[in-house]
Amino acid sequence: MLVSDAAGGGFAIPMGWPKRNRTDAEAAALEAAEEAGAVGEVAPQPIGKFFYWKELAVGRVRIEAAVYPLRVQRLRARWKAEGATERVWVPAGEAAELVRDPDLAALIEGL
Repeated sequence: MLVSDAAGGGFAIPMGWPKRNRTDAEAAALEAAEEAGAVGEVAPQPIGKFFYWKELAVGRVRIEAAVYPLRVQRLRARWKAEGATERVWVPAGEAAELVRDPDLAALIEGL
């Protein structure tokens, strides 16, 4: 599952930041719920990492993102980012072609 970038930059996976009192895996599951309405069981270990560039108040920063797989058990009809993002289900090969980030595309191709 991919989500459209709220800034209109194409597709990506739900991404967020570490959260206080949550493991990185739990934070990833929360982001999937907020950005795509996807709820399920998250793996405790990442399946890989990739780098991307993000515009912050301090300027453009290179971010390392760990990717945690989520076994989706249900999709919420409404979610926090509904209207700002769109979720799409595509095979991994097609997903690799749709994502805007080449490092993420390479990670997906390796699945």
